Amino acid sequence: MFKDYLASSKQHIEQWLGEVLTSPNQEFKPLYESMNYSLMQGGKRIRPILSKAVLEMLHKDPADYKEFLCAMECIHTYSLVHDDLPAMDNDDYRRGNLTNHKVYGEGMAILAGDGLLTYAFQLMTANETATAQEKLDAIQCVATAAGLKVWSEVKPSICLVKINIYHLRS
Repeated sequence: MFKDYLASSKQHIEQWLGEVLTSPNQEFKPLYESMNYSLMQGGKRIRPILSKAVLEMLHKDPADYKEFLCAMECIHTYSLVHDDLPAMDNDDYRRGNLTNHKVYGEGMAILAGDGLLTYAFQLMTANETATAQEKLDAIQCVATAAGLKVWSEVKPSICLVKINIYHLRS
């Protein structure tokens, strides 16, 4: 049952991720291809799945908050792209595929990682379900968790949990 839930949730997340990142014009197509290359390579998608589970526990429709769920994965993927760079771990492969900088070059990989990070915040602001204050709270929490103060892989998901619990009580 749990494995079925994970598989079903991952499928929803993958579908939503496939819809969020499209190039606005031809000039930026290579950058968006590079961003999508890493974003769509799979993985467990555990951060958005955990956030989805909390939303369901709070009787909220996860589809109404898909931008926040996708933002969690964009932030995680940016960290992987940058971690693989020659100046960091200099990895050649991730999940059995060539790393972003091996396919698109170091400069493009840096831009792709930066783009994924900043796009995560753009996604959160684009959500039409959350109020302006809820968006600000989420952005504050995620920015703090993903920033220098507390750099951890699970903290952004915890922020979404905290914000939903807070607003459920109010």
